[in-house]
Amino acid sequence: KGEGSYEAIQGTAGVSVVLERVLGCSSTSIAVAAVQGQPPAKADALFKSIRARVSDASTLVLACSRPSSSSSALDLSLKGVPPAQCFTVIGTEEQGAVRLLKLRRPTGPVTWVGDWSRDSDLWNTREGVAIGSRHEESWNANTFFMSLQDFIATFACVEVCACRLSSSDLRRRALLLSLFNHAPHLLKPGLTSRLLAISAKIKADRVAAELLAEEEKKQKKGKHKLRATR
Repeated sequence: KGEGSYEAIQGTAGVSVVLERVLGCSSTSIAVAAVQGQPPAKADALFKSIRARVSDASTLVLACSRPSSSSSALDLSLKGVPPAQCFTVIGTEEQGAVRLLKLRRPTGPVTWVGDWSRDSDLWNTREGVAIGSRHEESWNANTFFMSLQDFIATFACVEVCACRLSSSDLRRRALLLSLFNHAPHLLKPGLTSRLLAISAKIKADRVAAELLAEEEKKQKKGKHKLRATR
């Protein structure tokens, strides 16, 4: 709604736009695909960076699978990961040489059939048993584990949104959410001044709606009392 059409926010670049509109704070993009084929130190740095951000409760970490136009899109679909989709990175695990990322698909179930899938024999290894024991009650149809190597081959980027909002950020977020619900056609890039200009009207409409609701409650109470006296 904010950008006028789905086409305007297609691709991984659109994720930062959505985060800005919904959460009211900016995001940082980490290029995952660029790490593929690089020295192991690059993968190590990527894992440490994601792990540090996931451990921060105020930070949202999203992984964007590679677009359908990529050469690996067919392979991804066969392994159960839809192309050009966003997944929430909700955890990381490191046991010996094994490094895993725990992902969740917010929009519905996903059936990952690669290494460390739900039915993988790797869960019977020493590392698998140790990791699995820490997640026995937190698995569902929307969550799955993926090795760091498969993660790098599957996802194009990671979007990190730190939601440590100042008082001004909180006011801006409330304004954006209010406008998104009441006047989404006004949410266009570069229209901050217009957003602020119409915020007073939105607040007035909200107050009026609350007053009407309160008056309706009073009328209902009055009718109940009248019936009780009869």
